[in-house]
Amino acid sequence: FSTKSVYAVVGLNPDGGTETLTPTLQWEANDKISSYMVIIASDSDMGDILVNETTDGNSIHIKESILSSGGNYYWLVDGLDENGESLAGPSNIVSLIMPSINSISLLLPIGDEQVTNLKPTLKWSGLLGVSSYTLQIGTDPELGSLILNTIISGTETVLSDENRLNNSMTYFWKVQGSTEDAVIV
Repeated sequence: FSTKSVYAVVGLNPDGGTETLTPTLQWEANDKISSYMVIIASDSDMGDILVNETTDGNSIHIKESILSSGGNYYWLVDGLDENGESLAGPSNIVSLIMPSINSISLLLPIGDEQVTNLKPTLKWSGLLGVSSYTLQIGTDPELGSLILNTIISGTETVLSDENRLNNSMTYFWKVQGSTEDAVIV
């Protein structure tokens, strides 16, 4: 008899918003894996497959016209042996939120969701054509009492020790995109 390898693929990035319609998808390399099968689908059940490609490296660049502005997609990676067989089954499925031409969506945390730590990860969707994002966090819905007002270059951030939240408090947040010439809501 024989055993099956347990070398699962981990570290998929991005998991959430991306800033381009032709993103590069990456994951942690594993020297036990000969090649990787990358699958992108338009549904979380991975039934409507848009991309099914095999690559030798731990990244793949998605070509133009495959993913649409504002679209929500899902992707996974499976590590294959030298015979093209799965070593440990596919990775966890992660999201791929394409940038919009006109709005930013807050992805994590959303609504009345309770975060489990005081330095949470905040994620939002990208906006085509922006060079940075202004993140604002406050204790009132109008954001009149800001506890954080900072510029971020990507579509996610983890709050630092300096900006850690207080226990058992309600917070509100928004993100605005900025170009070199203007602020875009």
